[in-house]
Amino acid sequence: MSQRLREFRVRGIPVLIFLIVAGIVAYLWQDQIHSPGFMGKVVADSAHVQSPADGIVDQLFISPFDEVERGDPVARIIRADSAYVRARLDLVRYRVKQVEAGFEPIQNLQRNIIDFENLKLDKVENRIELASLNIRKNRLSMEYQRAANCLKGAVYLKKNFSVLKLNIYW
Repeated sequence: MSQRLREFRVRGIPVLIFLIVAGIVAYLWQDQIHSPGFMGKVVADSAHVQSPADGIVDQLFISPFDEVERGDPVARIIRADSAYVRARLDLVRYRVKQVEAGFEPIQNLQRNIIDFENLKLDKVENRIELASLNIRKNRLSMEYQRAANCLKGAVYLKKNFSVLKLNIYW
């Protein structure tokens, strides 16, 4: 009996739990999941539209996905001489180039200001380093003078005196 109960626990309960969970999932999906189909718009055909005269498009009468038949007005065109339009376009391009060139001196000025500030910072750092070296030199000179005075009195060893002398010049 205990062998059958153990075998049921090992083989039967996992299958039973799997079936129960699968049933619950199927029930929940039935209420929540809809069909995978969806509605969409597709542009299937394209057509080349051209005007009988040169000009600039002023106003469009259609929007995307509108149905257009042959002969339907698509846009209003302001007639203009193509040479005039090209000249205006060249003028716009020239002005864009002028604006682009106008930013370069401003960028150079900003770069120069940053470089100048960096140089001022380097100058301050060098002054600090020089001041610390002067302080060290003065301290070592005073220690040298003290050692020289002690050497005269034969109190200081000659070996320590030569080491101090070398430290001053480093």
